[in-house]
Amino acid sequence: MSTVFQSPPPEPAASTLAPVSIRAISELDVPLSRLEADIKALVARQRDQRLREGAAAEARHMADSLNGTDAAFAQLAVEHPDACSRSTDYPGWTPGGTA
Repeated sequence: MSTVFQSPPPEPAASTLAPVSIRAISELDVPLSRLEADIKALVARQRDQRLREGAAAEARHMADSLNGTDAAFAQLAVEHPDACSRSTDYPGWTPGGTA
């Protein structure tokens, strides 16, 4: 009879789930008016965040025009009009042609 040795089982993986907190139902059961106010406040915060992000993106874009990258990008269209559109975009128009 031969002896079979087994390696120990692997350690369980660490959980990536957040710990569960137990709260009283009275803390979760809120009046509809409070829930509506909380949702309205959340939506306002999200809207404000999007506006701030949009303003920051526009500021970065404006800075691009100050350091010349906008002009360099626009020059690409002048030098390579054929790369800016397809014939199906503007039927009857020839890149570099006259109107």
